[in-house]
Amino acid sequence: MNRILHIILAAAFLITCQDISAASPPGDGSEVIQLLESNKKARRLEGGMLRIARPIIKKTPMGYVMDKITMMIVCPVEENDNDLVSKAETLIKDGYTLAGSVMGEEKGISLYVDEPKDGRCSTLILRSVKPDNSIMVFKGDFTVEELQEVGRRSEEEGRQRRQARKSQNGK
Repeated sequence: MNRILHIILAAAFLITCQDISAASPPGDGSEVIQLLESNKKARRLEGGMLRIARPIIKKTPMGYVMDKITMMIVCPVEENDNDLVSKAETLIKDGYTLAGSVMGEEKGISLYVDEPKDGRCSTLILRSVKPDNSIMVFKGDFTVEELQEVGRRSEEEGRQRRQARKSQNGK
């Protein structure tokens, strides 16, 4: 989960180096993207900015599909963003399928995907509530098998972190 925080921090750093347009390109069509981009803190990464963030993303389970990501949006959520969260969660639940979630003491994340067509998805939405509170959107061309591998890698990373904590506590 710290890796997601690193992605967000890297994105924030990148934003200070270059202003990114918050306007959706014509024909994008995603109400979630338009809603998130209406938030001043949301940052859209594509093209050169996405390439700069690539090394950080590669270290996460999403790194498996990094080459397929054409655009991503990072939207940190503040405590007083109740209206944004309510609207976003309604749009996400109405238009996307829950692919998996992990809720526990240390982390709470849910991954949603658009309706697969011919075994492919074009939008992934990651809703994190802890340790960081954010909504991330990934656009690209992802196969169901690739997404299953991202899930497998995420589970493996979680197991490794738990084992590392156990071994540290056992010393």
